[in-house]
Amino acid sequence: MSQDQSILAIAANAGSDQWRVESRVPAIDNRELLALQNVRIVIFDDELVEPSDHGWMLAQIRRCAPQAAIIYVAGNHNWDTERQARTGGAQYYCSKPIDYTIFSEVLKSFLRVAR
Repeated sequence: MSQDQSILAIAANAGSDQWRVESRVPAIDNRELLALQNVRIVIFDDELVEPSDHGWMLAQIRRCAPQAAIIYVAGNHNWDTERQARTGGAQYYCSKPIDYTIFSEVLKSFLRVAR
């Protein structure tokens, strides 16, 4: 769930032919999509929703796709956001600007586990 072209490029390059990478915007309108598809990983870019809705969106992802690993990308780092992401079920947290190499390796490791 991102519009950030760098995140989308990393996701597309980290995947293989087995995986389909889709960008969904706005994130809030895609709860039904999460429930219908075999979603294994959700990259949640918190710039897509208002800060007051971050916790709610994490809860929706967890409710609609409980099997999915959540990668939380914060537009700006602060400890409260990181704490909210981790208590909301995010398995990985990072903030922008994203280190391409690290993010790519993290995503590849999640994809290996999700098989």
